Amino acid sequence: MPFSAFSIAPKSKPSAAGGGGGGGGGGTVLGKWYPGHYIKLEQNTVFNTDGSFKTANLNTIFNNELKNTFCLRGIKFVISWGDIENVANADPATWNWSTVDEFVQRLYAIRQGANPKYARVLFALNYRSDIPAASGKLEIVPPDLTAKTWAWSQNGVSAQGWYINLWDSVIQARLKTFLQAFANHVVPGTDGKTLDQGDYFAGMATLESAIRPAYLNNYNGGSLAMFQNGIIKSFASGDSLIKSMKTAFPNTPVQFGGNYTRSFMAAAMPLLNGMKVGLNTPNGNLSFGLNDTGAPQSILVYAKDPAYYNSILLQIEAQGDDYKASTGIDARANKAALYDIPPYYAASGYDLLNRWRNVLHTHYMIWQRNEPFWSGGNFTEDGINFGTVPSILTFMQTNSILNNSSDPAGGLNSTPPTNWI
Repeated sequence: MPFSAFSIAPKSKPSAAGGGGGGGGGGTVLGKWYPGHYIKLEQNTVFNTDGSFKTANLNTIFNNELKNTFCLRGIKFVISWGDIENVANADPATWNWSTVDEFVQRLYAIRQGANPKYARVLFALNYRSDIPAASGKLEIVPPDLTAKTWAWSQNGVSAQGWYINLWDSVIQARLKTFLQAFANHVVPGTDGKTLDQGDYFAGMATLESAIRPAYLNNYNGGSLAMFQNGIIKSFASGDSLIKSMKTAFPNTPVQFGGNYTRSFMAAAMPLLNGMKVGLNTPNGNLSFGLNDTGAPQSILVYAKDPAYYNSILLQIEAQGDDYKASTGIDARANKAALYDIPPYYAASGYDLLNRWRNVLHTHYMIWQRNEPFWSGGNFTEDGINFGTVPSILTFMQTNSILNNSSDPAGGLNSTPPTNWI
């Protein structure tokens, strides 16, 4: 459907539904409040194995799916520090901005013409590499900082990847410089504004992935507690990752990725209100580990609490396990019996849309673009055939709740929380 109805003029302050537009006027763009539905792209959707862009995929995603799906407000994508600052101690102008530029330039392009679509990008900063070779360190840190990493291992037998020493003062200072350079980056051929000032970049988050155990319990001079503190807590000197994000992006919402141990979350959650930092978490299903009300409580219990959803931005993803079973990871114990393939929307019973909007009260719902669920088709796992699953894309393009021209948030919680930015 055409998008003239969605091309709302930019607002200087957020309304309940958020401005649909942007790209007009000079100066700093205030009120980057764009609640609604987004799609998350994985690395193998965007890149070929040699690192080049999958141009045909991106053409389909931006020029067809994003532009021609009313409820979609943008894209979420994970970036890595080392992939961008790939030259040690160099001018930021010489860094590898190709991925950031590619996304923003495509968003700029679909705003042009007779039926512009005002969409935006949400980025999440990765600080874990899944490449066990030493070269994996270059994904997450610049080449002169590879010694400031620690190895993780799930099997206990060998290193399977790397994390950044987030407690290290040099890392903290360089990360802060990197994030400020990111905020100040001006994407060529677009609006001439920095990412933080412009209207194409609408959110920055930390990685929403559970911390893997250290290989041989060796944190390379630190500890698990020090690493966790490096994500969010303050230091006597230097800044945590979240604090540096807030400093670098005064005009852009920042979210803390909250897929961590319950004890860590119990310590971290009370900090978010005062820091004006939102919560980002990767699943919203009924699994016990996500919904246990015992002390310390599980992550989704916070999302259900008005003390949080009325005060901070909630960004909750739907992906993998959410698409396969209402009980998520718990269903893996007996896939043949427990994979119930929840509907995306239903008038009664469990469904994804009503769960995310009415129970979890999320402001931003991030739908992972993975197959066969995105396009629809046959779903087989571990040799078990579960039949044909419906298309998320078709659902988005046809559901009446998601295609209400007076509600760009697509039925989600659209009232700006008190401390969203």
